[in-house]
Amino acid sequence: MALLQDVGWDLDTLLDPSKLRARAGDTPAFVQAVSNSGVFGFDHAGHRRLLCNFSGVLVDVFGAASTGLKPSRSCMKRRIRKGKGQAFGQNWSVYMNLQQDVFKADPLYVGPLSKLKQEVPIPPFLSNLRLEQINLWLGRGPSKSLLHCDHVDNLYVVLQGTKKFRVFPPSEAIAMKPVVPVKQISPAGLFTLTGNTIEGGVSSRYIRTDFSKDGIPLKTEAKAVRRLHRRGYNIKVSAGEMLYLPQSWFHEVASDGIEGHMAVNFWFAAPPNIDDLTLRWSSGNDQKRKQPHKTTSHLDL
Repeated sequence: MALLQDVGWDLDTLLDPSKLRARAGDTPAFVQAVSNSGVFGFDHAGHRRLLCNFSGVLVDVFGAASTGLKPSRSCMKRRIRKGKGQAFGQNWSVYMNLQQDVFKADPLYVGPLSKLKQEVPIPPFLSNLRLEQINLWLGRGPSKSLLHCDHVDNLYVVLQGTKKFRVFPPSEAIAMKPVVPVKQISPAGLFTLTGNTIEGGVSSRYIRTDFSKDGIPLKTEAKAVRRLHRRGYNIKVSAGEMLYLPQSWFHEVASDGIEGHMAVNFWFAAPPNIDDLTLRWSSGNDQKRKQPHKTTSHLDL
């Protein structure tokens, strides 16, 4: 966590539910219901998206005692009490992952983060990039995302719990069976989609590659999904670690944390000449590979 503190992040506030509530508890926050299988992203009985106060989300994630609020402030309990959550059982929970801001208060910081700009300043090493959005991800217990890719680059910072990413390079894009077919892949791995653009990202028809109960693929596709599962790269990101994920890389994420899991991510656009830069870098490396290998000694240094 030292790097985050060095760039000015207030971890004492970010990792203290009562301080988070005091700073941003009255902020509206979109969440998704997570079933007892742990998979979010499905429209269960029309209740996929829930709009709550951030304080209620904190109660669901960290418990009433940690936030200094009554258990009745729980987002899920209030939803059920109002008769809008009959489809939810006792094992349902919430995961704050829907990056929509009902009341857009800031061009970059979304939802509760708009009240936490002092606690999460933009790191200097990102200052020259074209930032598009800064998001807060918050949940408790196991939860799994759908297999998808984003239209922007992603720097993902885990503050609490663990995140397990399974990622697939753009060269696997056609095998991912995106819901919108891929027409072309550029030298930098950017997609051109048939009859559409990648703005907002695109999901795979396979749901996930680990056969969740909520999204079992067709039996005729089972072998293809197993092959994909083996071809992905598995990356575990723990608290205090960051992952850079370029746009157009398909990925699925499994989050876990008995006492809650939390992350902040930065979405930013690639340079407009990224394809030219990629070709230039690739050409330079090809030339280096053709040159005789030279051993470097301590005198050379």
